[in-house]
Amino acid sequence: MAPLAGKIEARDSTTASILSKLSLVLGLSVFLAGLRHTTQKLNAQAASAMASLLTPLLLPALLVLAERSILELEWAAGGLDFCHRR
Repeated sequence: MAPLAGKIEARDSTTASILSKLSLVLGLSVFLAGLRHTTQKLNAQAASAMASLLTPLLLPALLVLAERSILELEWAAGGLDFCHRR
């Protein structure tokens, strides 16, 4: 078992918890807004502007995921050895 496995699992469960709570809040907000305002309109220009603001956040996240996957593959293949130097 990897020495960092417990820390990665704890980080993953914390991230999952945060994302599920954000999804709950967003879903509840949309539901309650639908009860109050039966017809809602989407401003496509504003949605596009907000999406473009979030785009720069995706690149670092994708790089971290790729690095983590590569390290896990190397660990599984026996290529990483943190305890002994060769």
